[in-house]
Amino acid sequence: VDRHARAVAESAIQLHGGIGMTEEYAVGHVLRRVIVIETTCGEADVHIAAIDRSAEWNGNPIDIQGSV
Repeated sequence: VDRHARAVAESAIQLHGGIGMTEEYAVGHVLRRVIVIETTCGEADVHIAAIDRSAEWNGNPIDIQGSV
């Protein structure tokens, strides 16, 4: 989700031009919020790797990377 949220927010800012980063428009707030969430919670790749290391099915390790 984080990659898509960031891409959408960046595209919206490009659509609005420089005004998209001003305080008056919510688009800049959305991008800043996405960046803060990424910084605070980590990127999706980090979480996927952690889940991949611990994922098992009937006691056998499974690779979840192929399903993402």
